[in-house]
Amino acid sequence: MLIIPSVIMYSPRVDIYVGKGEKAFTIDKDLLALHSQYFRNRFAEASENEQFALPHVKEEHFIFFKSWLYTGDWLHIGNALSTPTTGEELWALGTFLKAPAFQNYCMDDIRQDAKNERNHWVYIKSVESVYKVSKKNSMLRKFTADVLCCHNPFDKHKPGSKDREDWERLMDRCHEIAVDMAKAAVKKWNGTNPWDDEHRGSYMEEEVPLGDLWEQQILSRRSRADIEKAAKAKCIRSVIELEHLKR
Repeated sequence: MLIIPSVIMYSPRVDIYVGKGEKAFTIDKDLLALHSQYFRNRFAEASENEQFALPHVKEEHFIFFKSWLYTGDWLHIGNALSTPTTGEELWALGTFLKAPAFQNYCMDDIRQDAKNERNHWVYIKSVESVYKVSKKNSMLRKFTADVLCCHNPFDKHKPGSKDREDWERLMDRCHEIAVDMAKAAVKKWNGTNPWDDEHRGSYMEEEVPLGDLWEQQILSRRSRADIEKAAKAKCIRSVIELEHLKR
């Protein structure tokens, strides 16, 4: 996150209106574009004075995203803004915003939950939530199917029991779960678990380094020759940008 102070030093600010109540979040535009391909595209196509709204995003979810943008971490205020399905919903927000680094941060948090609470990912509500907010072949579904195979609820609950019947009804509602579990069943874990750090890379989205992204943003506005000329004339912003380009 050391690059962030340089990015926001001369960044214009923009209001993002979130949720049905159109709560305004003021954010450094360059920082938002740095992390979100969705906003990079929106800003590039926007007309002058255009307003940016995310009516289908929950305010409490965007609070977590904004906190992460500036600090690399979430707000730590207990469970005041969290629910048992917040983790996968935030991951899905990252998918919508095309923010892979945020998705990977969410996935690490999900993995940690599974590590700390052995059966966290074999709760019906959690699994059903994953399949509601994610798409086919997503990393989130892949992780969920792997955990379900390692701690199979059909092995845990006896036929005819209420828990077993609840799981069977879930499979009837969402056939994709069984399909994903069948694919995951061929994996050999050799005494490890999906949430172990040695398997982390299997669930990560591909990221472009922040330094490379900021270089692209800098050069999308001015040529390197123009930046060098301005830096020689003691333009502080140009000096900062040129030092980054020379990295």
